[in-house]
Amino acid sequence: MNDTSIVHYSLWTTNTTKSLDAHNKTIRAWKYVFNNISDKFDWYYKADDDTYMISEKMREFLKKYNPKEPHFFGARFKMYLKNGYNSGAGMIFSYETVRLLNEALNKDSNFCEYHVYEDLGIAQCLAKLNIFPEKTTDENGKHRFLPYNFQEMYYNTLDAPGWLKDPIGKGFDIFSPSLVQLHHVQPNDMLLIEAMLYKVRNASDC
Repeated sequence: MNDTSIVHYSLWTTNTTKSLDAHNKTIRAWKYVFNNISDKFDWYYKADDDTYMISEKMREFLKKYNPKEPHFFGARFKMYLKNGYNSGAGMIFSYETVRLLNEALNKDSNFCEYHVYEDLGIAQCLAKLNIFPEKTTDENGKHRFLPYNFQEMYYNTLDAPGWLKDPIGKGFDIFSPSLVQLHHVQPNDMLLIEAMLYKVRNASDC
């Protein structure tokens, strides 16, 4: 990444984009951010580069939680692990979760065993600290975190529908008014979402 207008730090000098390296990238990122950038943030967020996040909705969602307690949020999958795992599309860690993770990694650099799928590996690692994915659907069971693309969720044409921990129906009713993130978003679609959210006025504003 060469855009100097965006604050960033390159941790992976081989500059690989292979998803198989995501586990090590993620672990190194958590350690670096906490130890070198700031250990004062309330919340830390990891997202894929094809994830669109609505920051004000995330802020609203997190208000009712204490960052000094261990929390782990995202789109919950129920496969493979007893308590499930959060989709790698976007995962929110509280301050305490990152602190406990770094404390464990500082004692044992191999605390988080490598997993070919980083979202599974992270959940497996946090489970050793008794930190598990929490429910993120709203009070009506509508989804705030989308692990698949919008069309797949809307039409319920998921390639693995049995993976979702929280039930899903069809149509607009499955999406929470407090939607936090969308996944598998193409670059041009990100611009469209940005325009619809922040540039186009709805009728009540006219």
